[in-house]
Amino acid sequence: MSSEYPLIYSNSNGPRYLRARDWLKAGNFRAAVLQLSQLVKDEPEETLYWTNYANALEGLAVSGDYARGIPMKDANGDPMSPEVLQEYALKARRKVVGKKSDNPMAWGQLATTLIRMDRPAEALEAIEEKLKLNPDSFIAYGMKAHALTKMERYDEALEAVGKARTLEPDNIRTEQMEKRIKDWKEAKEHPREFWERNGSSHQDELLDLYDEYGLDRQEHHGANSREINRR
Repeated sequence: MSSEYPLIYSNSNGPRYLRARDWLKAGNFRAAVLQLSQLVKDEPEETLYWTNYANALEGLAVSGDYARGIPMKDANGDPMSPEVLQEYALKARRKVVGKKSDNPMAWGQLATTLIRMDRPAEALEAIEEKLKLNPDSFIAYGMKAHALTKMERYDEALEAVGKARTLEPDNIRTEQMEKRIKDWKEAKEHPREFWERNGSSHQDELLDLYDEYGLDRQEHHGANSREINRR
């Protein structure tokens, strides 16, 4: 779990931040949320805290705490559903792009959150901002293909993934994505022939492109990395 919602490292070495870092790294999202919520309140200009607050919220939204019946509560004592936690995470992502609108990674993280929330049209807007800042980002084109696929705009999705493949021709996940989009396009246009040939239902074959492509994991290693910011 901690690999999906990674910590963004910086030079910050305050004791409260270091505790939050350790909790987030270990997958203790509840403790990380509590600590980071206080940090963003005390130091609202620090985008590092907002970024990791969003990571912790998204981690908590899908963590085992809900399966064990221990939901997070808001200031009024009301349980916070996973959907509410995602909305808080989205607000945190928007805070970051508001303060760092020239950072392509911040736009990519916002788009990833919107894709998770099944809001692909809004994600596309964030992806276009990322591409304005970095037109050669194969990750951005992969994200664009994913969002377009969710909207069943398969021809545009294939164009986007084709650009991703041109930029990174040896990327296996991009190749797999292209093949799956072609399959889904055929399944939509010729459903009977496609599923008779493949012997399974459309729902059985629909795998989440986000998990397959691993977009978040390709973007998180080090906020100061030139390679990451290039992508």
